[in-house]
Order: sequence, then structure tokens, then C-alpha cells
Amino acid sequence: MRELEASRRLQSDLRGLIDSHPGAVPSVAVAEAFERCGSLLPPESDLLRQLARLAQGLRSRSAAHIGEEAIRRVIGTPRERSDKLGSGIETRDAKLRQKR
Repeated sequence: MRELEASRRLQSDLRGLIDSHPGAVPSVAVAEAFERCGSLLPPESDLLRQLARLAQGLRSRSAAHIGEEAIRRVIGTPRERSDKLGSGIETRDAKLRQKR
């Protein structure tokens, strides 16, 4: 559940960055969004390691900005995963409700 929450928060944060910086978003702002969302996760989380690696890569790159389309592509993958996970949780919860 924490990974789902962190993933959805990341998507929301990145959409907010796109809205406030149309065309190109500062790399540091994207790295900070990855780190904020990663802070919601337990230390053993694979998603935390992935977000930390991405944030580190963004901080070490020479480009100061990231194109809006690149960020939209980044949003797409976690959105698909979180939608799939959310659907699975809803199905599980529905089955549990039926058993009561």
C-alpha cells in the first residue's frame, strides 16, 4: 500500500511540476519529487531504491531542465503499475466483503 501511495503522489507531484514549468522542468525539482515520494517508503522497498537512483542521476546530469514529454513518459509507467495494483486491491477487498 505504501508503494501505491508513493507512486500516486509522485505522479501528482510531477504533473504539478509540468503545470508550473510548461515545456521544461528543472532537473533538481524532479529529483526532489523522487526523494519526497521515496521518503514514504520502507528501506527495503525496490521502488525506494529506484527513486533514489533516478534522483541521483538527475542531480549528476549536466542538463538543468527536463522536457515535459520526457516527464510524461516517466509518469506513464508508474500510473500503469498503480492502476493495476489498485485494481487488484479493489478486487481483493470486494471478495473479502462478499465473505462477510
